[in-house]
Amino acid sequence: MNQFGLNKKVVLVIGGASGIGAAIVTTFLQEGALVIDADVAYGNHLLEKRTATYWQVHIDVAIEKNVQQVVKQLSETSLIPDIFVEVAGVSTMDFLTESQTSDFDHVLAVNTRGVYLTCKYVVKEMQNQKKRGRVILISSQAGKNPYRGMSAYVASKHADIARC
Repeated sequence: MNQFGLNKKVVLVIGGASGIGAAIVTTFLQEGALVIDADVAYGNHLLEKRTATYWQVHIDVAIEKNVQQVVKQLSETSLIPDIFVEVAGVSTMDFLTESQTSDFDHVLAVNTRGVYLTCKYVVKEMQNQKKRGRVILISSQAGKNPYRGMSAYVASKHADIARC
């Protein structure tokens, strides 16, 4: 395929283990990109090369030190992205009056703080390495049009949209 000129471009997808993120990983691989797939679902805390064009690594975007460690590994292996896609996200389904504060805190930690931390450290390293690339932040329609029973998710996605 390779119709978009992505051959050998380094792409970092945070949140690529499932759903939209997995589809993004697959698409970039089909287009000939070198893809680093970072997700909390992976057990390997060290960057692991799976194929000639695909790496996996564990990342918990809510933990600043973990984000820093992943970015350090990317830098040490010369895998600073040309394209950075942040798609990690979590949700709960409960009405505000029935929700748990710990669930609310977790959703905001991943969906809002996680976007802040990954952008802060990944983009800074892209700048340090003089990478003129792209940053793609995937949010949700819920950030514009609230859904019942998803107050934490809606708040977190609205914050992401408002930040951009």
